[in-house]
Amino acid sequence: MRILYAVAAAVGLMSFQASQSEAAVYQIDFVGEIEHVSSALADDNITVGDTATFSLTYESDTRDTRASSRVGSFTGGILGMSANFGGQEAQIRRHTVLRTASVDNWLGEISSLLYVGGASVGANHSALGISLISSDSDAVSATSLPTQLSLSAFDINSGFFFGNPLSSGLSGTFSSLTVTAVPLPLSGLLLLTAFGGLLLWRRQAAVSGKQTKRLETA
Repeated sequence: MRILYAVAAAVGLMSFQASQSEAAVYQIDFVGEIEHVSSALADDNITVGDTATFSLTYESDTRDTRASSRVGSFTGGILGMSANFGGQEAQIRRHTVLRTASVDNWLGEISSLLYVGGASVGANHSALGISLISSDSDAVSATSLPTQLSLSAFDINSGFFFGNPLSSGLSGTFSSLTVTAVPLPLSGLLLLTAFGGLLLWRRQAAVSGKQTKRLETA
């Protein structure tokens, strides 16, 4: 019976830890189509119409480092970024900006999610960016990173670029995005630790039982 209680407690603790992890780490997967390619990048066999994919992983509970109710800065919460253009994998060199914004005043409503980082595609080194802009101020929060998004909400812009944003070497628009919670491996480690502890407890109990029996028969 003690073993059953111990197993239940371990599984309960593991489930709690897993839910906590899932609540903190999220990943946005983007799929888009390349609409413009400069001659320099065309040498890397990237052409108009190719598929572009991105994966941005971050801690959703990252503290906002910008003292503003309209703009949030969360670059320190980025856990990973990957990008692929027509089968050509980009090498991410640094993360410069992960920012949200939300404005609702007499001029109108607007909200946005912006990522900018340094990357290399083939022999080209430049800025890699993702821009989502909506005419709905509630599409993105200025004070926290999103745990859910709808691509259809970003009616002003939903695109990407590599190079100068005003004259990019490569650019396009997104056709889909999904936001998913990412479970951390700590939950599996906790389960193994719990069962290891149970096996040790059983072994100690067995040794103790043998010693008691020897004393009784002595």
